[in-house]
Amino acid sequence: MNLDWTFVLTAPLANFKTTIAQLTALQQIVAQKKNGMSLSFSVGGTQLSPQALQGQTCSTADLLADARTQAQKMAVAAGGGLGSVLAMSGASLTQPAGGALFSSPVFVPVCALTVKFALTGF
Repeated sequence: MNLDWTFVLTAPLANFKTTIAQLTALQQIVAQKKNGMSLSFSVGGTQLSPQALQGQTCSTADLLADARTQAQKMAVAAGGGLGSVLAMSGASLTQPAGGALFSSPVFVPVCALTVKFALTGF
């Protein structure tokens, strides 16, 4: 009969080597006791700490500047120019989940802004 326990250990990436070394040492200690118990571990995923998320901001001005740059390139390529901003929506910070079935997700913050520009010269 097997009894499996699963725990989640959160550790800073900067301490990755130390954490793995500590878990490996514990694994060896458990194995040396030869009482039928064993310890196994794996790295299941990464995510941003709450502190890192608090430091992440979505600057509307930066997002607007990026949108303007991309829209300008598209307008010029189409033979026209870029006019004023007609509408903006959706400035947000989200954390879409990635990863495969039965694996821990990887969280990456994403800032998004939808901008509608007027076109000139068409």
